[in-house]
Amino acid sequence: MQYCHDGCEVRQTPEYAFALNPRNPQQGLFVSFYKLFLRAWGEPGHPEYDFERCELVYRDTLGNDIRREPFMRRPAAA
Repeated sequence: MQYCHDGCEVRQTPEYAFALNPRNPQQGLFVSFYKLFLRAWGEPGHPEYDFERCELVYRDTLGNDIRREPFMRRPAAA
């Protein structure tokens, strides 16, 4: 992870790696970010992508389809 804003040289800002520490997995930020990621990933408000139909699929907390919306692909560059 790296902080950057408009007008800032990216190479001059510190970089942070949130890696799992195999010797002591309870220390560090990896576990906290991993838990946050898993909770956000499983939220029903985030749509899934149906690759066969090119649609976004919204589901309720039980996993049932609520609605589907077409997802437009960008045209290929000429």
